[in-house]
Amino acid sequence: MILLAGFVGLRWGELIALTPNDLNFKNNTILVNKSLSEANGQFEIVTTKTGNERTLPIPEFLLSELRELTLATP
Repeated sequence: MILLAGFVGLRWGELIALTPNDLNFKNNTILVNKSLSEANGQFEIVTTKTGNERTLPIPEFLLSELRELTLATP
C-alpha cells in the first residue's frame, strides 16, 4: 500500500477504496474513481477529491505482488 501511494500518487482514501476490479493487468493500470471518506464518525465510499476518475500506470516492479494479492482475495 505504501509503495502504491508513493510510486503511483494515490491519496490514502483512494488507496483504501481500491478493489481488485480497479486493477487492469492487461494494460498494467489502476482505475481510480472512488475514495473512502469519514464524516461524523461514519465511513463511506465517495467520488474522488476532484470528482474525476483517472487511470494510472502500475509500476512494473509492483505487478507480480499485486497479482498475488488479488489472487488471494476471495
